[in-house]
Amino acid sequence: MNLVTGRDKICGEIAAALGIKHCKALTLDMRVNDIVSIQVEFSPEIDQVKQVGAILKTYNIKLVEEKEQP
Repeated sequence: MNLVTGRDKICGEIAAALGIKHCKALTLDMRVNDIVSIQVEFSPEIDQVKQVGAILKTYNIKLVEEKEQP
């Protein structure tokens, strides 16, 4: 796993400022007269992963494995 650190110092600083831990990739998109958007790839901590199941349950979303097509 390659975390954003060292030579990617500015990305690491931006991730830290946003409270993003274990950041692997960060894309910052700034356009004239528009909002700034940030796309982040990170490895979530176990507590964060556990929350996803509860959120899906709240909205009654079921994850179903798709069968491969022949």
